[in-house]
Amino acid sequence: MDWVVLKFGGTSVARLARWRTIANRAKEVLAEGRRVWIVVSAVSQVTNALERALADAVSAPFSAADAPSSLYNLGGPTGGAAVNGAPAASVPSSPALMPRVTSGGSLPGASSDCDDDDHVVAQRLREYSWIATRHEELGTELGLTDKEMAPVRRLLGELRRLLEGVHLTKEASPRVRARVVAFGELMSSHLGRAFLQRELASGAGVAPPRVKRVDARSLLVAVSDDGAAAAATVLAEEHGRQAASRGADGGGGGGGGGGGAWDLDREADGDASPHEPGIGLDVDLDAELRAADEAIARSSGAEPAAVDEQAEENPAGELSGRPSALNGILHSAAKASAVAAADSALYASPPGGGADPAPSAARSRGVAFGAGAPMGGGGPGAPGPMSERSDEDRFLRADVAPVIARSFCEDAAGGAAVVITQGFIASTADEGETCLLGRGGSDTSGGLFACMLRAARLEIWTDVHGMFSADPRQVSAARLLQRLSYREAQELAAMGAKVLHPRCLVPAAVANVPVEIRNTEDVHAPKEAVTRIEAAGASERPEVLAVTRREGIAMVTVSTVGMWGAVGFVAQVFNACARFGCSVDLIATSQYAVSLTFDHVPGGPEGPVFRRLLGVLRCSAHVETEYPCAVVSVVGRRLRGALPSLGPALSELSGVECHMVSEAAEDLNMSFVVSQGEGDGLLCRLHKRLLEATPGEAEQRVRSGSLGPSWTELRARMTSSPSALAAKPPASPPHQPLPPASAVADAIALGGAAIAGEAPGVPELSPGEAATESTWFLRPEAAAALQEVVACTAGRCAFVYSAAVARDRAQALLAALRRPVEASGVSLRLLHALKANDCEPLVEALLAAGSGGIECVSGAEVEAALRLRAATIAADLASASALGSGPEDTGPMVQYTPNFASGSEMHQVATLAMREGGVSIVLDGPEAVTELAAACAEAGGDYAGLEVGIRVDIQPRDLWGDAAAPTHHAKVTTAGAGQKFGCPRDALEETAAAIRAAGWTLSGLHAHAGSGILLKPELWARTCDALVGAALEAGIGASLRWLDCGGGMGVVERPGQAPLDLLAVGKHLGRAVAEAKRALPDLREVRVEPGRYCVAPAGALVAQVTQVRAKRAAGGGRTVFVGVSTGMNSLVRPAMYGSHHEAFLLGEPATIAPKDEAGGAPGAVHVVGPICETGDVLCANARFVPGTAKAGQWIAVANAGAYGAVMGSRYNMRDPAPEAVLGLDGVIAFVARA
Repeated sequence: MDWVVLKFGGTSVARLARWRTIANRAKEVLAEGRRVWIVVSAVSQVTNALERALADAVSAPFSAADAPSSLYNLGGPTGGAAVNGAPAASVPSSPALMPRVTSGGSLPGASSDCDDDDHVVAQRLREYSWIATRHEELGTELGLTDKEMAPVRRLLGELRRLLEGVHLTKEASPRVRARVVAFGELMSSHLGRAFLQRELASGAGVAPPRVKRVDARSLLVAVSDDGAAAAATVLAEEHGRQAASRGADGGGGGGGGGGGAWDLDREADGDASPHEPGIGLDVDLDAELRAADEAIARSSGAEPAAVDEQAEENPAGELSGRPSALNGILHSAAKASAVAAADSALYASPPGGGADPAPSAARSRGVAFGAGAPMGGGGPGAPGPMSERSDEDRFLRADVAPVIARSFCEDAAGGAAVVITQGFIASTADEGETCLLGRGGSDTSGGLFACMLRAARLEIWTDVHGMFSADPRQVSAARLLQRLSYREAQELAAMGAKVLHPRCLVPAAVANVPVEIRNTEDVHAPKEAVTRIEAAGASERPEVLAVTRREGIAMVTVSTVGMWGAVGFVAQVFNACARFGCSVDLIATSQYAVSLTFDHVPGGPEGPVFRRLLGVLRCSAHVETEYPCAVVSVVGRRLRGALPSLGPALSELSGVECHMVSEAAEDLNMSFVVSQGEGDGLLCRLHKRLLEATPGEAEQRVRSGSLGPSWTELRARMTSSPSALAAKPPASPPHQPLPPASAVADAIALGGAAIAGEAPGVPELSPGEAATESTWFLRPEAAAALQEVVACTAGRCAFVYSAAVARDRAQALLAALRRPVEASGVSLRLLHALKANDCEPLVEALLAAGSGGIECVSGAEVEAALRLRAATIAADLASASALGSGPEDTGPMVQYTPNFASGSEMHQVATLAMREGGVSIVLDGPEAVTELAAACAEAGGDYAGLEVGIRVDIQPRDLWGDAAAPTHHAKVTTAGAGQKFGCPRDALEETAAAIRAAGWTLSGLHAHAGSGILLKPELWARTCDALVGAALEAGIGASLRWLDCGGGMGVVERPGQAPLDLLAVGKHLGRAVAEAKRALPDLREVRVEPGRYCVAPAGALVAQVTQVRAKRAAGGGRTVFVGVSTGMNSLVRPAMYGSHHEAFLLGEPATIAPKDEAGGAPGAVHVVGPICETGDVLCANARFVPGTAKAGQWIAVANAGAYGAVMGSRYNMRDPAPEAVLGLDGVIAFVARA
C-alpha cells in the first residue's frame, strides 16, 4: 500500500483547530486506500524560544540556586531512569514550572540574597517556563491526559537539565545546541501522536487505524566526514561481509549505470532485517513511555503495538540505540551515487518533450547545481571538497543523502497505517548524536521521507496556496503557478520564492514523487488553487513564469589586462572563493573582467573573511565591489525563445543603474543586479509588463494549467468560503467602543494581536498583513465621523490622527522595554521625533502616555518642544496642586541633534539650554564642536558646564553583521562611512577633547542606524554594545551618564509582514544595558527613539475620489487609476522612498467586479493624486477590487501619521491636506497652524 507524506509547519501544529485539520486530512488519505506519513515541525515560536533559552543560560549571572546540590532539583520530585549516571528529573504536571531555590552552598560570584536569586533564576528560565507552559496549555487544549502528557513532561525535565548544564559551563557547543533545539520537534510529535490516535479512532470501525510515532533520527542519518570515495570503499567491504555471512553474492548495484537512484531496498537481502544485531536498532523503550503509549492505544480502541516504537529517545533526548551500521554506511555511500540519480531526475526530458543534452561531468558532481548532494546543510555556503566540516556544519547544517529505502521505513512503521515523525532533525553517522538539517530543514525532511518511501505524493502544508508569479506581499496581482517541473520550482525557490526550500525538491525528484503545496487556511481548495510540482511542467513552450527578488547581495568585479588569453584566470578566482568558503551565484565575463555575486559569504560582505578574499584577489587584479545589491530575476522555461516578449519589458530598466546582467546556462532565468533600493520597484514594473499587461494571454494560460488564480482572487475566495468563515473569530459588533489602553498595549507587546473589529465590506486582513491599529478608521463610527469632518475642508482631504492609538502604542512600547532596562538600575526615556509629526495635541498625548522627551533637529523645533515642555510642566503642577502634593517640575527632556547646522543655530539652542534647562545637545563631530565654540565665544556669555553628547557613526557590520540593511529604503539608512551622519569612531577621542577644551561636559553618546526596522529586534542592543565599546576604546566612559540607542522601529506596511517583536527588543536591550552598567558605572539613563512606531499607524490621509479611469493596453491589459483630491503634495513618502501605504474605501462594500466584455481579468488599481508628476501615486496595487471605487467616495491611506503633513508642500500651487485630531474624548478638532 502506497504512502502519502504530509509535512506541517509550526503554525499548523500550534492549536486544536489545526490538529483537527491534520486529522481530517489523514482520514481523507486513508480513504484513498493509502497510508499516511506525517512530518511535523516544532510548535510555532518554540524553536526561537529554545534558542533564546540557550542564550539566557550562557549569559545569565550565577546565583545561590546554581549550587551543585540543586542541579537535579528541577521544580519537582526526581525519579525515573538514570541518565549518564545521574537521576533523570521529572516535571510536575502543573504549567507553573518555575525553579526552586535550595540550600547547598553557592558558586563563586553567586548572590546570597534569596529574593535576588529567585529573580535571577526566573529571568534565566523565563523562556523555558514559556516553552513548558505552552506545551501544557496545548496538551490541555487537545484534551490529553496526564499519561498522554508524560513523554512531553519528561522531555521538559531533560531540557531543563541541559539548560542548567549549559548555565554552569557557560558554553553551548553546536552539539548541545542541536540537542536543545531538537526538543521542539520531539515534543510536538508526542502531542500529535496522542491526539491523532484518539481523533482517528473516533467514528472509526472495529479496528481504528494505529498511529505510530517514529523518531526521525533512526532513519535520517547524516553522511560521514570521510567523503564519498571512502564511503564507497567501506560499502564494498560491508557488501563483502554480508555476502560471506549469507553465503551469497552481495546485492545488486542500485546506484550504478544510467544514474539510477540508490535503492536500499534492492541492496538489502530479502531476509535481512534492520533489527538484527549489528545491522539495525536494538532499543529498549523506557517503561514509563511504553506504558503511556499503551494507554493511548487502549483509550482510542486500538490494540497496543506488537513491537514497541523503534528508536525512541531516552530522557537525554538522544537515541537509546545506535543507528544502523548498514543504514549509516549506505547513506554515506549514497552521497556519491545519488548525484547522478538527482541529475537524471531533475534534468530528464519530460514525456513528449525534446531530449536535453546529458548532464556534464561537472554538473553530475554537483558543481554547477548541487543536485543529489546530501540534503541538509549542503548548499550555499556549505564546505567545498577541499574543506573540512566544522562542528557547526556537522550538527547544525547536517547532510543527509536522498535514497530509496522503503523497507527501512516499513520496519520502523511496524504495520501502522499512520506514522508521525519529526522534521528538521537527524542523527550523525558516527555516534548517533542529534543533528539539525539547517535552513529549510523541515521541508527537506519531508522530501527525504517521500524519497525513502517512494511515496505517491508529498504534500507541504503552509500558509499560502503555493508558488506565485511574484511575492504576493509586494504584488497583489501575482498569480498562482499551478504546475511546475522540479527544476523550475527549484529555480524559483533558489531565486527568492520562499514558500519552500530548494533542497526539499531534490529527494522528491530522485524518487519521482509529485509535490503539492497546500494552504492550511484553505483545506478544501480545488486543484486550481494548488501548486503541483513533478517531472514535467505545464508546458514546453517558451514562457515567463515569475519575477523574483533577493536582497543583501554582494557583487565583485575582478579586472585585469592580463586576463586576455590567459589560461585558468577564472579558475584562480573561483579557487580563491572556494578557499574562503564563499559561494558564487551569478557570473558574467568579458575579455578583461569577470563579475560575480555571492549567495553566501561567511561573516557577511562586511566581515573579515570577505575582506581577506578581496585582499587575495587584489594581489593580481583590480577589484571593485557593489553592496548591498538586489538581484531581480525573470524566471521561466526556455527563456531564450521568449526574448521577443522580454525585449519591450527591458524598458522598465530605464533610469535604473544595472550593475550586471546574467542569463542562466539552463535557460531558466535572466537576472539583473541593481542597487538594493531599486529592487522593489523593478520587481513590480517587470511583473506588470510581463505577467499583467495581457489579460487575454493570462486567461489562456489559466485554461492551460500554467497559471492559476491571482492572490486577490484567492483571498476573496477564502473570505467567502464556508470553511474559511468557520475558522474566523466572530466579528466585532457594530459601533463597538475602542478597547482600553491596557488591552491595546498588551496586544501590541505580544506581537500585534487583533484588537479592533472590521468594518463591513472591508477586505479581510490576515495576521501580519497590516497592524490592526493602523486601520482604526475602518470602524463604522470612525469612518462616518472622518467623512463628515473631511467633507468640510476646502480641498476635501485631511490628515486625521487618533490620539488613542498613539498613546496606546507608546504605552505598549514602554511596557515591553521599561522593566528589562530598569532592572539594572538605569532609567528608560522614550524620545518622540518632532520631525515625524509636530502636531501638538498628538505630541501631548504621547507625553501623557509616558514618553519622556522630544527629539529635535533644528532650532525652530527646539523652540516648539520647549513650549510643549512648559505646558506639560504647568499641567503637572496644576494637577499636583489639586492633589496637595509638590512634584519635581522636571518635565520632558528636549534633545537637539543637528547635522551640518550653522553655528548661529547651534548657539541659539545652547543659549536656550543654559537659560531654560532641560535641553540636551548632541553634536556629531569635532567640526561641529569647533563651530559652536566659536559662535559662543563671539556672542560672549557664560557657557561653562554646558552638557553635550556625541553622535557616533557605528559601522553597519557591528549592527547587522552580514545581512542586508534592515531599513525599508536605502535613503533612510544612516549608519556607515557612506552616510553623512555621525562622528567617525576614530575621531571620537578628538571630539571629546574639543568638548572639554570648550569648558563643557561630555554627558553621553548617541547612535542611530536607520528607519523601518522590523526584523532585527536585537539592533538596539547591538547599538548599545557598540556605543560602550566606542567609549571604552576612546577612554571617555567615566563621564558618561546616558546612552541613546537611536530608533527607527518599523511598522507593518505590506501584506505578510510581521510586526516588530517588542518583547524581544526589550529582552536584548535589557541584556545590553546590564553589561553597559557594569562597564560605565555612572550610567543613569538609556534613551530610545521610536520614530514612526507610535505615530504612523495613528494617522490616515482621507481624500475624496475625483475620477476613476481604466486604461487598456494594446495587448488587452487593463490598469485602473483611482484619482483622489490630494497627492504627493500631502504625502510624498511613496514618491521619495518607494514606501507602501495601503488604501481603503470607507463605508462601502467591496464587491468583486465581473469580468469585462473582452473576458479580461480585473487589472491593477492605483490610487493617484492631481499633481502633474508620474510619481504622484499614493498607493500602487491597491487591494480593493476594481469597480468598487466611484467618484464621490472616500478613501483612507493608512500609516500616514509620520512624515506626512510635516513633509507637505505647495507643489503645483496646491495646498497640502490640513490636520485634525481625534481626541481621547472622541471629538475631532482641526489643528491650527501659524
